[in-house]
This record gives sequence, structure tokens and C-alpha cells, in this order.
Amino acid sequence: MASRNSTSGWQRAFLVAGSIVLVIGALYFARSVVIPVVLSVLLAFVLHPLVGALQRRGLPRAVAVVVVMLFALAVVAGVGFAVISQVHRLALDLPQHSHEIAEKLVQLREASKGSWIDRVTEAIDEIETRVRGGPPADGSQPTAVRVISPGFPLLQSVAGPAVELLVSAVLVIVLVAFVLVKREDLRNRLIRLWGQGSLTSMTRALDDATTRISRFLLMQLVVNACFGIAVAAGLRLIGVPYPALWGFLGTCLRYIPYIGAWVACAFPLVLSVAVLPGFTPPLLVFGLFLCLELVISNVVEPWLYGQSVGVSEVALLVAAAFWTWLWGPLGLVLSTPLTACLAVLGRYVPSLEFLNILLGDGPVLEPHAKYYQRLLARDQDEAVELVEEYAEAHDAENVLDAVFVPALSLARRNQQREQLSRADIAFIRDATGELLDESWMPQGMPRGKEADGTDPAGRIRVFGCPARDELDELTLEMLARLLDPERCCFEVLSPDSLTAEVLAKVGNDSAVAVVIGTLPPQSLAHARNLCKRLRAGFPKLKIVVGCWGWEGDREKIEQRLKDAGADQVATSLVEARARLMPLAQCGKNKVA
Repeated sequence: MASRNSTSGWQRAFLVAGSIVLVIGALYFARSVVIPVVLSVLLAFVLHPLVGALQRRGLPRAVAVVVVMLFALAVVAGVGFAVISQVHRLALDLPQHSHEIAEKLVQLREASKGSWIDRVTEAIDEIETRVRGGPPADGSQPTAVRVISPGFPLLQSVAGPAVELLVSAVLVIVLVAFVLVKREDLRNRLIRLWGQGSLTSMTRALDDATTRISRFLLMQLVVNACFGIAVAAGLRLIGVPYPALWGFLGTCLRYIPYIGAWVACAFPLVLSVAVLPGFTPPLLVFGLFLCLELVISNVVEPWLYGQSVGVSEVALLVAAAFWTWLWGPLGLVLSTPLTACLAVLGRYVPSLEFLNILLGDGPVLEPHAKYYQRLLARDQDEAVELVEEYAEAHDAENVLDAVFVPALSLARRNQQREQLSRADIAFIRDATGELLDESWMPQGMPRGKEADGTDPAGRIRVFGCPARDELDELTLEMLARLLDPERCCFEVLSPDSLTAEVLAKVGNDSAVAVVIGTLPPQSLAHARNLCKRLRAGFPKLKIVVGCWGWEGDREKIEQRLKDAGADQVATSLVEARARLMPLAQCGKNKVA
């Protein structure tokens, strides 16, 4: 059976790896078709809120789509005309700045004479001369050869990409229009494809995902456009030539995560060094980009985006490299919106959950799992830090039920599968036990304190009986921390005590109640057996069984334990405290 499961696991892994390779290959070799489709879908997400706003004002869907498309094309045409005019002016004016650029280079050369920069430059020049072999031995100069190509290949090399770009642009425009018009039909097809298991949840998830993606892409466009406008305005005040061109470049390049804004900064920075007098303008250009990026990254984007889309920083960088390798510069610009869309889909589509795990910025492990993992690695310091960090945001009682008990349950399951040694179990128990003595933990009955036999009036005597081993004992010591020592005298018996010794202890000390602590599933049989023996020996004794962290059918396990003699069943320490005190008080009154 184990061999068959292993083979099945390898087959699944092979199929997943093969599917990923096929998808990446299709994205690469069919990029001339896939890129326009992806662009059209992203643009449809951006324009859909505008179409919806016009529809709410009474316009039919088709008319609203036409109006929005015409508006978008007008904006693109206007921006394109402004950028082309700026590029044309730059091409015409750049020769006029050649004298200024030469003077600035001479100044930099003079300033660096005798410095380490000058020595490094001379060394590089000397190495380059030797590698090239230097001038001919006879002192003659090589004859320059000029190759004149016919005009037709040049025209073909320029016209081919231009025609391909024009066809792609027309395809994107047509696809955007059809996606906006047929949005509901496409949504229903996706639901039919992925929503077989639960139509209702899939519908809600898909609607929520599309809303979040649309909002994210629209807000990203607005933020980047505002960044470009602010850059253009600031550069104009500083006096840098062609500010509109650099603002448009900043808008486009800021789609590149983390480095896009600084790449956009390099162009006006170099130009300001070359053509503007002094070195104050370059400092102002750098300060402009620095201030804008700090404000937008730390104030504007968190306020606008909120928790709508979360992608980790590492995932963004890796995705930028991946999409650049796959689709070139356009993939680099599209990397952030594409990665955000994949992360949202992974959050809402069960079959794509691995995308959210790989790309999302949310925690992939629960607090108890992280704590348990650190204990497995014998990293007690980080485990303590995790618990203290969790305790800062939650009540100390919640730490017991949400971190310690689930972690001990994981240890119990791994112990049952023989994946942990006795030394591992001892380390986990000791590390968790030490945390119980921290000052921020509940201070009820101190850990390890036993009943002294001189209880004042009104205090109830309760015993805690571990169902099996030291892990069950530790959970009862946690419960003791939650009980009021002025009302309850709680003594935890040793897990090494025989059942006869437990019965004798309960009978001799006239206990009012007993709490049997067990970490399922391995200790349930022991708990039921102990419950039967206690009920047979003490019919009036109040018995609470704590099945800590039970995740199965609660009604079924409650019925089985009550059939064995239990009065109440609790699945958490807080619940056990709430059920124990009224029962114990009732039992005391009956004994009295």
C-alpha cells in the first residue's frame, strides 16, 4: 500500500511538472497571440468600472462600451501625440546641446584627474588597446570600409515589425470591446469550467475576484499616471528639458516593481547633469523622485490598495524576471498586474490555490504550525519570539488554545506515526512548559502546584487526570492556569499513575470533579476507559473530558464519552473551564 501511494505521488508530481512546462512553452511560443489576449483582458478589467458607471446611468451595454472605448482611444492618442512630439523635439535639439555636454564632460574629466577614477579609466583604456592588438606595426592607418545595403531589406526590416504592431493593436482593441460586451457570458463559462463543486461559492468568489482585480488595476493606473504628472511638473520647475517625455516614461516604467521609478529617474538625471549649469539640478531631480516614491509607496498605495491584493516582495521580483524572460520588455511592464491577478485567482479558485501560496504576502502557516515547526528545528528562541508576537495581539488565554494545544496535537499525530523520537517529545514539552511560567501567561494555579489538604471554605477540590502521557499532563497544567485558585484547588496527577492509584487518590481526598485531558486521536481509548472506571467507582463524581483540538464529528465523540460516564465534553481549555465550575459547584452542594 505504501509503495502504491508513493508511486501515485510521483505520478502526480510528474503530471504537475509536465503541465507547468507545457503552459510555459505555450506562453512562450504563442506569445504573438497570447500577449494581445492578456493585454485585452487587463484593459477590460481597467475599463469595466467605467462601463458599469455608464450603464447605471441608463446607457445600454453596447453604447457604454463604445463611449468608453472612444474615450480611451482619445486619451491614448493624445498622450501618444504629446510623447512623439517630445521625442521629435529631443532629436532636433540634442545636437544643439552637444557643446554643453562636451564642456560638462571636460569638467568631470578635469575633476577626476589624479583620482582613483582616472587611474581605473586609464587602466581600462590600456587593457582595451592591448586586447585589440594596437595600431599596425608599419604605422599605417586601417582603411575604413563602408558597406552600403540596398534600401529594400531596410524597408522590410522596418515595415515588418510596424505591421505586426499595428495588427496586434487592432486585435487588442477588438478583444477589449468583445470582452466588455460579453463579460457575463465569459464569467458563466469560467464558472462552468471551475465551479462544478459549489456553484454558489464559485460565483461569489469569481465576482469578488474580478472586482478586486479591476479596482487594483484601475488604482495602479491612476497612481502611476499621477506619478508621471508629478514628475513632469517637477522637472519643468527644475528646468529639465522635455518634462512631458520623462513623465510619460515614469508612468510606464513604474509598472516595473521596485526599480522602475529609479530607471525612469536615470534619464532626466543624466540630461540635467549634461545640459544644466552646476550640480544643483541633478540633486533636485533625484530628490524629486525620492520624495515621490517614498510618499506613494508608504502612504498613497497602502491607502488606495488596502488589503485588496497582496503579493510578496520576493514574488514580485521573481515574477518580473520570469515575465521578462518570457515576453521581453513588455513582460517586464506587465509583470506586476499579471502577478497580482494570478495571486487573486489563487486565493479564490481552489484548483489554483498553489498560486496564492507561492505569490501571496499572507502567512501560509498558522501560528501553531509555525511554533511547532520551530520546535521541530530545535530553534527555541524563534519559537518564543513567535509566541510573544502572537500574545501581543491576542489574549494570553487564546495563546493556550490557539497555539500551544494545536501544536501539541500535531506532535501527538507525528508521534503516532513514529515520526518523532522520545527526545523530540521531551524537548517540545519542556519548551512549552517553560513558556507557561512567563509573566504574561495566566497566573491561576501555578504549574506543578498540588493540593495541600488544608483548603479554606468555599474552595473546590478537582483532579486533572492525563489520559496517557506527559503531553496530556501538560494540557492539564495549562487548564490549571485558567482556574481561579481562590475557588478551585486543582491538582494534576502523574501520567505514570495506574488507574487504581487514580481511583484511590480521588476517593481518599473526596474530589468533587475530575478533568480527563486527552489529545486525540491516540488517547481517546484511554480516556474512555478511565471515564468508565471513575463512573463505576464514584457515581456522584462530576467528570469533564477535554478532547483538546478535536476536529472530527463533535456530536459523535460527545455521545461516546457520555456513554462511558462523562458529564461534559470540551474541546478547548476555555470551554473546559466554563463547563467545569458549574458542575463542580453543583457536585459540592450535593456532597454537602
